[in-house]
Amino acid sequence: LGQAHFICFRDFKLYAEQEGDHRPSFLIVDNTNLTNKECSQYVRVAKNNGFDIVFITLGISPETSIARNIHGVSKETIDNMHKKMQTFKCPEDCTHYIIKEN
Repeated sequence: LGQAHFICFRDFKLYAEQEGDHRPSFLIVDNTNLTNKECSQYVRVAKNNGFDIVFITLGISPETSIARNIHGVSKETIDNMHKKMQTFKCPEDCTHYIIKEN
């Protein structure tokens, strides 16, 4: 899992820092950033490269996460991830949406 997070951030940074015709107009990170520290590295790179920042948090139960799991992550790991997840402290100039399950 650590390697996947490393690759995700490396690729995000690579695309965010592109210039000219190859510069993307937006970037999407689909990852399990559970702590403010994990999110802050993306915020820093995005801000330094002039991107607007929007966070979308899926407020779903561990049971829903387990049911949707396509990566073979164990129930124990998913339970631990839910316990570790922090309420994100979105910087003032960011937008944050929380989508709760019905």
